[in-house]
Amino acid sequence: MTNYSSLKICYFLQCCYCEKCDNRLLDCCLKRSIHFERFHTVTADDVKAGQIVNTVTAGVDDLEKEASVTVQTEKIPLKIKAKSAEKSYDGDPLTEPEYISEGLLSGDEITGVSTTGSQTRVEWVHGEVVTTVNGLTGTAVIMRGGEDVTGAYEILPYVSGTLKVNPIAITITAASDTKTYDGTALVKNSLTDTSYENLAHTDSISSFKVAGSQTIKGHSDNVPSDVVITHNELGDVTDCYTITYGNGTLTVDPRPLTIKAGSDTKVYDGTPLTKDSTELSETTPLAEGDSILRRTVIGSQTQVGSSPNKVSDAVIVNESNEDVTTSYIIKYEDGVLAVTGNRNLVITAVSDTKVYDGKALVNGGYSVSGLADGDYVDEITVTGTQTNVGTAENVPSGALIRNAAGEDVTASYESIAYYSGTLVVTPKPLFITADSDVKIYDSTSLQRQSYTHTELAEGDSVSEVSVSGSRIQVGISPNVPSGGLIRNEAGEDVTGNYRISYISGTLEVKPRPVMVTADSFEKEFGQLDPLFTAQTEGTLNGDTVTYALTREPGEEPGEYTITASGDARQGNYIENYYPGTLTIVYHPTSYTVAKVWDDDGNRDGIRPVSLSVSLIGSDGSLRTRRLSDSNSWTATIRDLPLNENGSLISYVWYEQTVGGGYYAVSSTTSGNNTTLVNSNLYTLTIHYLYSDGREAFADYVDRLSAGETFAVESPELTEYTVSLVSVVGIMPSHDVEFTVIYTPAGQPVVTPTPTPTPTPETPEEEVPTKEIPEPRETEPDEEHPVVVPVPTIYVDIDDLETALGLGEVSNTNSGYALE
Repeated sequence: MTNYSSLKICYFLQCCYCEKCDNRLLDCCLKRSIHFERFHTVTADDVKAGQIVNTVTAGVDDLEKEASVTVQTEKIPLKIKAKSAEKSYDGDPLTEPEYISEGLLSGDEITGVSTTGSQTRVEWVHGEVVTTVNGLTGTAVIMRGGEDVTGAYEILPYVSGTLKVNPIAITITAASDTKTYDGTALVKNSLTDTSYENLAHTDSISSFKVAGSQTIKGHSDNVPSDVVITHNELGDVTDCYTITYGNGTLTVDPRPLTIKAGSDTKVYDGTPLTKDSTELSETTPLAEGDSILRRTVIGSQTQVGSSPNKVSDAVIVNESNEDVTTSYIIKYEDGVLAVTGNRNLVITAVSDTKVYDGKALVNGGYSVSGLADGDYVDEITVTGTQTNVGTAENVPSGALIRNAAGEDVTASYESIAYYSGTLVVTPKPLFITADSDVKIYDSTSLQRQSYTHTELAEGDSVSEVSVSGSRIQVGISPNVPSGGLIRNEAGEDVTGNYRISYISGTLEVKPRPVMVTADSFEKEFGQLDPLFTAQTEGTLNGDTVTYALTREPGEEPGEYTITASGDARQGNYIENYYPGTLTIVYHPTSYTVAKVWDDDGNRDGIRPVSLSVSLIGSDGSLRTRRLSDSNSWTATIRDLPLNENGSLISYVWYEQTVGGGYYAVSSTTSGNNTTLVNSNLYTLTIHYLYSDGREAFADYVDRLSAGETFAVESPELTEYTVSLVSVVGIMPSHDVEFTVIYTPAGQPVVTPTPTPTPTPETPEEEVPTKEIPEPRETEPDEEHPVVVPVPTIYVDIDDLETALGLGEVSNTNSGYALE
């Protein structure tokens, strides 16, 4: 079939023609000479489907009929191709968003298609620059006006274009440099500024190599290589350039150098004057490390006058002994050699020195300078002498000069200068040392007048020496010598010929030993200690020493050490301490008992009015007393027997069971004094701890009675969670403890359980059992004298009055009488 963009269909005769080109497909309409006014235009939706089926109803005059028309069409082939692009590398991406098409009808437009290619750097394959693909992506949609006519087209596979980035040519040139020869290599590890000019605006030279070095005079290439060019995003883009390398030049110019021959002058002496030396100008020195290996210096002057001293042919080498002479421009300068006719002869007498030895110091020696070769001093006079400490001139004079032939040539010397020497006698060192001495302190003065001295000059002797020094008290003092007088054999004072050094001795008084012995004492149990004393031996003249007397602690019967102590060193004495003994003896005649109530001052009002206590003896005796506020809860039983048939009687206090909520806390006995403690209060303790065991707050402690309620709020702590906001409970009949834990916020809270403190068990009182002794008369109590019949039981009268509800009881010789 033929492609058509629009068809009109005759509904009556079902003929079609192309509206665009007016070519009739069917000529049935004309052949039949029928006039048609109603047509159906084929739409784009009809065409894209490939066939059209329409059912229409139309009328012309009185002719009406229903017609079905089917039109079969072919799709239009459509080729879409991405455009290609090419450029030289510039560091930016190369893209080509446009594309072309073949087969697209006029008025239609392609949408939904875009190119995918992008290339920034040069792509190489086997040394050749290659292209990359500029592809197409998306689904093509063909629009005619606002209508989608894609169905009228057969869209062929997309055709890709190409993208090509060509390398750009740049020239990398090493920098050049010039310097004057200095013995070191000239290098220039840099590029010229023009090497950076043609780079892409995003690129930079990140590294390169420059090989070049010139040390001696001359020039050489400075050769660049291995340039690496980087892009801020792509990294190394060196392959995007065609690089041409250009050499720089390193030039070393010769160094100026001035060498001057040495100059010299002398008084005529008949021999040639030469000077084989040179010096360099400070303004044109050698390069560092270079030296003059050799040079030629020619010059000589014998007669009075002057002549040049010439230098030439210098050879200069570096530290490696290489000849670098050509690296210098050498300028040679002459020195001057001069011989004068002015001659001075100097004769100097020698100087000499010695330490004083009592004998004269003389020395006829001398020295000469300024003699011509072959000349000598034939005669001379040297005068000088010194015996005692001091100085004297050693004077030369009257020199006679002869030459090698023995002729007197003294007159050939324009002048002779005589210089005296010095004869010096120095003092002889003399050490005078006072003797030392030592003794134990005895309150008398320690003195020592003797001394020693070092060797004197022959014939001299020490005539006088004063030694002063004295020591009484303990310590060390100097024994000082002074005023030495030295005389010679003639009796003359020659002290001035000595340099005397006086060395003190020492006078030492050591401390005297003293013994301090503590006295021993005895006391009765329960008494105060006596005033301790001690015996002192070794002091002199009524001197005293200070010490303290203490004893080891304890009040029970027995022996206790009495210790004497003090400073080991006191004044002129050194102390030695010896102990004594305190003996505590135990002779009890009475026993005392005291009741202590630990009930917060009878806070609960349940303390008994009174209670009974009993003193039971090991002899079977029983003595009872009643304690109350009236006797301050104390009782004493006196004049008790100590022995029974030669055996010591022991006594123990027992108390009546209190009850009513009280419990026995303790029973303490010291000697013959017993204290009984009862309490109806228990201790509530709350510990406040961090979760790591550290203390958060001080413990809360309270004393409560059994059955009493408590509610204690826990302190708050910022950023911590408390395990118990408050501690609430009823006080049991024993001590109790709680622990409140503070845990950092966010961590699991540790909730402890209260830790009860067990109630101490009160041991049952064990009353000694003993057979009742035979009737006997007991000693009466001081307050209540009684005679008790068998069994031997002592009863407090006050208790009896209370028990019987009687009035006062008086005693008679025959016993008790009740009033």
